[in-house]
Amino acid sequence: HTLYATCSEPNNIVPVSLTRAENVSVRNLKLEGPGRYGIWAQGVTNAVFDNISLDMDNDGGVGLRIADRLINDWSTNVYVDNITATHCKDNAVETMKVDTIYIGTVTATDCNDCGLLLNTTTNAIVGTVKGTRCSPRPSSGVYAALRCANFVGPNVHIHEIIAEECGHGFFSVSANHGITIDKITSTNSHAQAILIQDTQNLTIKSGTLTAGSHSTSKGIEFASGSAGGALTIMNNTFKDLTISGYSSAINDH
Repeated sequence: HTLYATCSEPNNIVPVSLTRAENVSVRNLKLEGPGRYGIWAQGVTNAVFDNISLDMDNDGGVGLRIADRLINDWSTNVYVDNITATHCKDNAVETMKVDTIYIGTVTATDCNDCGLLLNTTTNAIVGTVKGTRCSPRPSSGVYAALRCANFVGPNVHIHEIIAEECGHGFFSVSANHGITIDKITSTNSHAQAILIQDTQNLTIKSGTLTAGSHSTSKGIEFASGSAGGALTIMNNTFKDLTISGYSSAINDH
């Protein structure tokens, strides 16, 4: 099923919108054209989003957004898989105020911000996030193939991050805790391959971080400062990392 959305004012367009919906599935959808969000789900329960292609034409905002705006309802029991997004002006997939979510694969290419942004999310399993040229700029506010922010955790398990020419491969900020990443591969990031702020009990089990033509001098950086809630950086464990091409493999403020 293909849906093309266009309007003289793209910020007014939300082709698929769900509010306080229960037991709903959106499957096998190809969405093209600009829009504020491709799919916007607010306060949903037992919701499935599967096999969805999002091409936002460089003008649209977020591809798939599972987040409240004016309501304060959390979404629960959400299943997301086989999401392909290109040319999002914002994030390819974003969650906020979600408890219990399974995300299988997210493939994001040429998106202005994140491939996957987890905001205020707990009890989550993420399979593979592949970001290519997500947040492709060197400014201090760059995003990442996968970013966690604003009280993410506990019980968040991410199996694999693959980042090519992204702002960061992984970025954690604003009071996150209890996150495990099995494997990360970051190549030719614009800023640090991994940036950690205000985070506790993060474990990265393995990874390969390779600098390139865009990269800064730092492979991994622990830094103070936060856009939201703050935690002392502590109890974070990194194992079996191969870091090459950076003048400073690990930098700790």
